Amino acid sequence: MVLQPQTNDLVLATFGRSFYVIDDVYPLRNWVLNQKQIAEQDIHIFDVPKAYQAVYASPNGSEINSAEIFEGENKHKGVPISFLVKPVLEEPMASVKIKNNKGETLRNYTVIVEEGINRFYWELCRKNIHLPGKYRGYFNSETPGVPVSPGLYHVEIAYAGNKASAEIQVLPDPRIEKNFDYSCFESFYQRWKLALYTTSAALDRLEEAKHSISNVEMRLIGHDDKESKALMEQTKQIEEKLAGYIKRVKLPPFQGVIRESGVINDCLAETIRYFNSPYVEIHKNHELVMSHLEAEVKRLVTDVNIFFNADWQSYKKEVTAASIRFLNDYQPIIIDTTADEEDE
Repeated sequence: MVLQPQTNDLVLATFGRSFYVIDDVYPLRNWVLNQKQIAEQDIHIFDVPKAYQAVYASPNGSEINSAEIFEGENKHKGVPISFLVKPVLEEPMASVKIKNNKGETLRNYTVIVEEGINRFYWELCRKNIHLPGKYRGYFNSETPGVPVSPGLYHVEIAYAGNKASAEIQVLPDPRIEKNFDYSCFESFYQRWKLALYTTSAALDRLEEAKHSISNVEMRLIGHDDKESKALMEQTKQIEEKLAGYIKRVKLPPFQGVIRESGVINDCLAETIRYFNSPYVEIHKNHELVMSHLEAEVKRLVTDVNIFFNADWQSYKKEVTAASIRFLNDYQPIIIDTTADEEDE
């Protein structure tokens, strides 16, 4: 049995030529030495070990684990965060936030609280930002996204009305000799995020407008008068324009393979692949890719704004001035106590 001093990992070997590793036993040792002081606190976060934003390489060998390949469980990626609380029956979950030095929330977690020391892992990533119009998962759940740059971060844990916080120091991979300018990576990431949020806002407005005119179209069904036919024709024209703008952001469902769609969603996905690590050295090709994305988003927003300021306003006036009733008139409901007597 050996304790690894750099990582506080406890390694136990067996006579069967096997060994076990317990990651970071520092919280257990700290609990034994300071049990009384820790037990008095509502929430206690143990000192978070230094984290390394490591570069991982794919191992050589088989890409698919078949029945004849036996592998042990690897160490979790990221940094372990251990804490102790006094469990409350009505509060089975603790809320966790990871923040940067500016106070911006990067990740949100919910951790099931159990008796004893609780532990979860932060993958050293921001939350994944879904592309416009893409499925966001159950309850808009978070998944890990772009890795964070080395620096100082904070963890905040809230449980049963109490809060506690601790620092997390993220260090660069010591195997990388070159010094990178992380501010360039962060600047490019913010530009990409602005392009994504702007596109999402435009798409949300387009899809909301499409839903609105579908309601008008349904109300026009069955009306054969000249005014209704003219309004139906105008509705279809507006619908076609909306569909064209939406296709510039995302493709409709299809079967098969497409190599280059040219839609903004694909531009967003391709661009972030260039900036998926803080160890990227920014050069002119990165600037070209980002500038192309920003130009496409700017053209879309300009065209969408022109459409809503001109075509949509004109169409809205036609719908408002139409003599067709789009909403039914409803009379008050009267409780008729004689109805039961008549049925008898």
